[in-house]
Amino acid sequence: MCTSEETSKSQLGEIRDAMSNISSLRSRAVYLRKVSQENHVKRMQLARSMGEHLSPVFILPSNSPVREPKHSKDDSPTKLKSPKKKPLKKINKLKIKRFINAR
Repeated sequence: MCTSEETSKSQLGEIRDAMSNISSLRSRAVYLRKVSQENHVKRMQLARSMGEHLSPVFILPSNSPVREPKHSKDDSPTKLKSPKKKPLKKINKLKIKRFINAR
């Protein structure tokens, strides 16, 4: 026969807290998805308003690194410099070497 045990009040409180956390995480995910969709629509509208056939992927947010012109010897700013890159950590370099050597 199957016996049932009552759940203690402390366990019920923990279960209630866990369900509350799950509910808040779920509502946060819905909110972030909505904001992401709104941002995509804004990028599409901006791409259309620019009149150029750019993908919205190329429209960068304002806090992204901006490419600065690279000055050549004749001082004509025609080339673009890549944003400053951070050096790889030693661990990443070792992983890359192991990956290359494993081939």
